[in-house]
Amino acid sequence: TASYAVGCDGGRSAVRKLAGIGFPGTEPTLAAYVGDVVIADPATPPTGWLRSAAGLSLWPFTWPDGRTRLLTVDYGRVHEDRDAPVTDAEFEASIRAHLGERAPEITEVHWASRFSDAARLADRYRSGRVFLAGDAAHVHMPFGGQGMNTGIQDAANLGWKLALAVRGHNDVLDTYEAERRPVAAAVLENTLQQVVLGRPDQDTTRLRELFTQLMTVPEANRLLAEEVAGVSIQYGGSPFHAEPADLGDGRGLLISSTRRPGWEDRVTYRAGDAEVLVRPDGYLASGDSLEESLTTWFGSPSAPREP
Repeated sequence: TASYAVGCDGGRSAVRKLAGIGFPGTEPTLAAYVGDVVIADPATPPTGWLRSAAGLSLWPFTWPDGRTRLLTVDYGRVHEDRDAPVTDAEFEASIRAHLGERAPEITEVHWASRFSDAARLADRYRSGRVFLAGDAAHVHMPFGGQGMNTGIQDAANLGWKLALAVRGHNDVLDTYEAERRPVAAAVLENTLQQVVLGRPDQDTTRLRELFTQLMTVPEANRLLAEEVAGVSIQYGGSPFHAEPADLGDGRGLLISSTRRPGWEDRVTYRAGDAEVLVRPDGYLASGDSLEESLTTWFGSPSAPREP
């Protein structure tokens, strides 16, 4: 038998349901499609996001084998059956609704799928020895690949903590939900904000024009880009975190000026003139003394080995 179980089984997670964890959220307000097609004239589709009376469409790229990725977002209606396979005619009809006379001639649909802006977040990420990660814990509009990135970060955060827990240091597991659930909540809010900005009405157009002006400000551009890219994540609300501080301008993080016996089996040391404890997922562990930080995150030191 396993000491712990992690539900990574998607938005309809059986693990989440069996664990009795709630999954509240918002219902869909739009119908979206994505798929790969072959078009008669590869030069026909314009690259990037296009807005129309129907909503949004995206022509991001063409694969080396000639397939073109297409995405459409139809505002004002929802999918009648979210589980039904997308027919070629249904996908092509959505494309024509957005592009009208500019719609390319599609010669083949390789695949197509449907999705929506439904957004849900698990009440909690843990029930006893059962944990949730990825879409089992959070679902939302897949703008910017944030769902995939957030799920991978869930696994990176939880994995090393489980490795410590099975060795007897299970207190660290309490930090998983404290660190990761607020991140998912922020991602849900960000994707819903993007949905609102994509609406085709005139009031939203005015708001988009304001955002376009704001994006010319480097600081605003960087803030929004880092939020979507996921590089602005900090664990300031975690029970264990370091206060902001300059790390110096060296190329590497200086872990320890001297080796400290007792943690060699869990911590890699680097020689230097400063001390910073870096967690296995790349975040700074704590602002406590090094011995306190090592004990907090990696357990008590091992007994000295007999010579």
